[in-house]
Amino acid sequence: MLGLARQQGYFAARVRVTGDATAVRIEVDAGERATVRAVRLERRGGLSAADPSLAAAWQSRWMLPAGAPFFPERWEQAERSLLEAIQSGGFLRARVTDSEALIDLQSAAADLHVVIESGVRMTFGGLRIGGLERYDRQLVENLRTF
Repeated sequence: MLGLARQQGYFAARVRVTGDATAVRIEVDAGERATVRAVRLERRGGLSAADPSLAAAWQSRWMLPAGAPFFPERWEQAERSLLEAIQSGGFLRARVTDSEALIDLQSAAADLHVVIESGVRMTFGGLRIGGLERYDRQLVENLRTF
């Protein structure tokens, strides 16, 4: 029961079980659902020196802003979504190096901290195609995905 409550953001839930051989009564006091109090997204590596507008765009993709209900599943989705956005921006080796969600049971608040180590931005150079005797060069260029 407590595990189910926590999945929904109720970290101070209490369960009381009473009964006898013929009946069992389960009472659940969910308490208050946790909300996000603060978010700290830390960028390290080439990403920290990247164009500020790119950093703002990535930060705007964060799915759990302050004031939002906190769900552990959504927390994981937010991390994945941010990491994918950074990787698609050319930081292919980016990874989450630290991730922490501190839950304050008294105030039902979550303080979130994520550290992204980006590595360097990677770009592809010009495409060189050789050995085209049977196919048109444009056909090969249109097949590239980068």
